[in-house]
Amino acid sequence: MIRRNTFMVAPAACCALLLGASLGAAGEAPQPDKPVTWADIEKAVAALADYDLGKPQEPVTEVERVLRATAGRPDMRQHLEEELVRVLESRASAECKYFICRMLWRAGGAASRAELCKMLRDEKTAHLACLAMGTDPSPEAAEILRLSLGAAEGKALVCVIGVLGDRRDEASVEDLGLLAGLQDPAVAEAALAALGRIGSAAAADALAGFRASADVKVKQQACLASLQCARHLAAAGRRDEAAAIYRGVSAAGGSELLRRGALAGLLDLDGPAAVALALATLRSDNRMMRATAIRAIPNLQGEGIAEKFAAEMPSQPAAVQALIIEALAGRKEPAVLPAVMSAARSPAPEVRTAALKALARVGNAASVPVLALAAAEGETDEEKRTALFTLRNLAARDVDAAIVESMKAARPEARAALIDVLHDRGAAVAVPALLKEAGGADAAVRSAAFKALGRLASAEHLQAMLDLLMSLAGAAACPEAEAAAVAAARQVPDEAARADAAIAALAKAAGAETKETLLRVLRGIGNPKALGAVQAALKDADPKVHEAAVRALADWPDGRPFASLLEVCRRAPSDTLRVVALRGCVRMLGLAGGPPSPETLKGYADLMALARRPDEKRLVLAALGTVAHPSALALAESCLADEAVRAEAAMAVISAARTMAGTYRAEARAALEKLAAETTNAELRKQAQEALRQVTGPGTPNRR
Repeated sequence: MIRRNTFMVAPAACCALLLGASLGAAGEAPQPDKPVTWADIEKAVAALADYDLGKPQEPVTEVERVLRATAGRPDMRQHLEEELVRVLESRASAECKYFICRMLWRAGGAASRAELCKMLRDEKTAHLACLAMGTDPSPEAAEILRLSLGAAEGKALVCVIGVLGDRRDEASVEDLGLLAGLQDPAVAEAALAALGRIGSAAAADALAGFRASADVKVKQQACLASLQCARHLAAAGRRDEAAAIYRGVSAAGGSELLRRGALAGLLDLDGPAAVALALATLRSDNRMMRATAIRAIPNLQGEGIAEKFAAEMPSQPAAVQALIIEALAGRKEPAVLPAVMSAARSPAPEVRTAALKALARVGNAASVPVLALAAAEGETDEEKRTALFTLRNLAARDVDAAIVESMKAARPEARAALIDVLHDRGAAVAVPALLKEAGGADAAVRSAAFKALGRLASAEHLQAMLDLLMSLAGAAACPEAEAAAVAAARQVPDEAARADAAIAALAKAAGAETKETLLRVLRGIGNPKALGAVQAALKDADPKVHEAAVRALADWPDGRPFASLLEVCRRAPSDTLRVVALRGCVRMLGLAGGPPSPETLKGYADLMALARRPDEKRLVLAALGTVAHPSALALAESCLADEAVRAEAAMAVISAARTMAGTYRAEARAALEKLAAETTNAELRKQAQEALRQVTGPGTPNRR
């Protein structure tokens, strides 16, 4: 009560301090700004009165200029302060008042400081004054805030207390300790929190008494603030004092959350005591406290920590063992690996899975056999998936070579999975072993090996893969094998020579199935030499080889085989091959892009002339709808008389007209008008009329 009465003289003391701590005349040097007049001051402040967030900044910058220009002119500075104070008392925006508070603090005059002191005592304005002064590191600001503790009440007092806490103002600890004992719960809570943020030894002493409070809420707040205080002391190197606070919070009997915070703080402090505490906590019955102790394991300091916790694991439930393993994996020490490897052989599935996952962080090449065995023979699918995941992510030296050795010894199903791991790891060291597996009897292993070779093999392995392709029976070959050979061929530095090995293999091949495989490889290589070899295969007397050549040309990556395919369309021995060739030709005409060339237009005309059956004509009509040229439109119109494809022809006309509307509007319009007038199909007429409305809209001039 005595101290509180002393506080009541704060306004007078504040004013005295403000008079003596003026930063105006004494603290500011004159600035090279344009001189201001009394009228300039009034005009600038009047403009500021309408300022708000989001509005132009000119009024703000002008007042700042006026403030600088009045330095060394006490009479003008006082007039500026008085004008600003008047705006504070108006209905100006909060943003405007906040700016004025900052200006008044910078002004440093007695009127300014007295006004701020007054605002600190008013619940409606205290937050503005605190914002203006709170970030100022000067002793004067701190002293004014301290003195305001005795004058402010309610929300204003809470605001001032909060700012002093944020400033970590040690000189206010005694006063805050008294305020924490007041009956006003908001003030008491703010004072306790501020003491925690200040975090000094004196603040810790002040909080200690409140941890024994009979009021549960006060006790909780004091314990929470004490934890924060302890963290500050620990960061400052005063570990013994911090540990004493943590123990005090733990003994206070607060909530489990606070006791866990105290435990975590004690465990964060280095030394054998933390290790002993963690081990003792693990043996307790409190699940959450055990979890807190486990979380601290990665950062504990000392010798033999991994061994100590590994020795503790067998006495723990499986779920706790799994958590300990995960925590041990966060430690960078050699002893962790043996503990984790041992756990990988645990009878509990969740412990084994946790160990297999942890090996991704602490494992090395020696861990591979354990992981490979789990991937092959794990009791649960989760174990198998985890083992394979870890193998994919194991980053130690010689892991790839170790996986290769495990792969060789594994059963076929596990071997295929390990080959997939080698593929994902990009393990080039595995190529010799993979070439051997690619020639094996198991189809799944062979497919996985070729898939991996497609990524890992280089040009030097091309011949070996072609030999494998030639040695395999047709049923044993697979798309992965052909893709692998193509990938290796594309790595030959000389682009012109990339098909040489495959062409030589084709010349030696005896069976039709082998030739078919090599023709597909040549299609994947796709260079001029490969094209010549496939075109030559069109003359092969074996119908299967001829068909394979046609199909390879139809899927060629560019349009160079068009002429050859067009000839196939003319002379194909079967409708099936003619459709294959026709489809290939249509696809190639569409590869060019841009405005169609005369050759492209002639190509469509040739294809339409060669199309015998409705399904063949439909293939060409579908492509014509994308060609922006009157010739394509006319070609589509010529099919309107064919009842079998009339609907498709109409759709091609509509689509082509839309496509060419910007360049050949007149032709597009004429075709659509004719179609809309002549068709008997109501739906087609509707679509033609809709397209006509689009075509007749604004566009570029017609081009002939």
